[in-house]
Amino acid sequence: MVPVPVGISEDEEENGIPAQVCVQAALQQVQYLRARQRSLEFNGSKVSLLSDQSAVISTPDRMRTDFMTMENMIYWAALTFETSSSLTLNTKPQLSSGLLGWELEASWKMVKTCTDIFHDQSENWRSQGVMVTEETANQIIAAAQAFKLRLWKVGAILKEALREGHAEKTVQHAYTCAVDTINQFKFTYRPLLAMCERRLQFLGQHTKLRWYVLMLHHNLCILLMIDALETARRLDILDRMTSMRSEAEGSLMNCLKFGLSNQFTIARRHGEAQGDNRTFPLVAIDPYPHHVVAGVQLLWKGIERDVDSSNLEQGICQDLRSILLQTLELLPQTSKSIRKATEQARLILVRHEYDRVVLL
Repeated sequence: MVPVPVGISEDEEENGIPAQVCVQAALQQVQYLRARQRSLEFNGSKVSLLSDQSAVISTPDRMRTDFMTMENMIYWAALTFETSSSLTLNTKPQLSSGLLGWELEASWKMVKTCTDIFHDQSENWRSQGVMVTEETANQIIAAAQAFKLRLWKVGAILKEALREGHAEKTVQHAYTCAVDTINQFKFTYRPLLAMCERRLQFLGQHTKLRWYVLMLHHNLCILLMIDALETARRLDILDRMTSMRSEAEGSLMNCLKFGLSNQFTIARRHGEAQGDNRTFPLVAIDPYPHHVVAGVQLLWKGIERDVDSSNLEQGICQDLRSILLQTLELLPQTSKSIRKATEQARLILVRHEYDRVVLL
């Protein structure tokens, strides 16, 4: 996941091994490890039982809880990487099914079931309100984060249906799944997250960071789906998502403003002098800066669209572009892709400012 550094030529980058190839190899290894625990091995000439060591580990009375916990953590982390890649890079999934079959898989059924359980358990919170503490806020955010993975999955599924040229019935079903998932998130989690948002300034920095990452990823997924529909020229579907797009763009912009205005303090490391704690905006320590860049680019595209349709004043447009540029400038500029996006944004702002002066 280390980004291509600044200074690497295009030829060198093309001749190297893309990061995504490494991620795909890692996902394949996770699948291989799980297969060794659950099936027979076939080497091309014979079928043999698992080794005695593996068989002992798989025996129920010898199974250790910490081993199962670690395996599940690895699997769900890998599933998150895979789903993110499918959504943003259009890669085929390896650990789970794609468009045809994903709804029948136990993993995605479990996410849906957990949401149904959480919805029932939190009904009083939505209807009567709840005192938002660190514990309740993190409980809400964690539950929403789990369901967000399902939203990523349906986003990737919709893009696959459009990209692979499936029948109209299949495309419409994928779209319906996406809308249903967005509505489920809005129905179950948004009221509770709104309560958390009103109390965020009273909560710790780790809770703020978790809320910021959740909201950024949620709204980014919606905009990526809409962008895929625009690319496929599915205006019939886009017309039904106008208000959803507007809401996602507004929420994502507010999320970036929150990330710019709220600080995260990193404690000094062992051996450093007292008082060397460092404080940064949340945007600057975002663990997924490539997702931030994608969000900025989609928002920039939306701003240009609204300006062209006279739905946005030039003054407001300049303010919004400045926010997006500030966001890019806080991301690691040692990354070639981030540096390029930042420089492009600066050039556009300079060009617009020059055109404004000329018109005056």
